[in-house]
Amino acid sequence: MMRFNKRVRESIAIELKRVAWSGSAVFGVLGWTASSGWVAAGMVMWWVLVQSAAHLVLAVEDTDTG
Repeated sequence: MMRFNKRVRESIAIELKRVAWSGSAVFGVLGWTASSGWVAAGMVMWWVLVQSAAHLVLAVEDTDTG
């Protein structure tokens, strides 16, 4: 399994959060044009999943102490 230091994990989490908001904006535009409840549900699920991944990346602790 690959291990990353704290700075790398923080930058990955920041990028995942940006992807979550950007993807939500794209889903929002698609939902606006399609007027579909499924697109709105997809937008919410996308945001929740990517935000969760970002928080999981941040929750991993360093195992290298020396």
